[in-house]
Amino acid sequence: MADEDEKSSRAWQDIAREAGQETDSQRLIELSEELDEALMNRDKRLQSSSPHPPLQNDKSTDSKLMPSPDKHTGEEGRQSPQ
Repeated sequence: MADEDEKSSRAWQDIAREAGQETDSQRLIELSEELDEALMNRDKRLQSSSPHPPLQNDKSTDSKLMPSPDKHTGEEGRQSPQ
């Protein structure tokens, strides 16, 4: 098994590739945990290097950006008679 320093320096793509080939269920669990950690570290690096704050999924601004289709007609912006 790889030591902790090697684990933290492996690219997530390499971990995913190994997990895709793994047949031992216990080792697959270990690889899944390692992959999760590698992806979280990648996300932290990307967020810290980004000049903009991460986007929030704010429902109040979604409708301002793009009209939602009318549930009765399927057309944007039109209201069907009720």
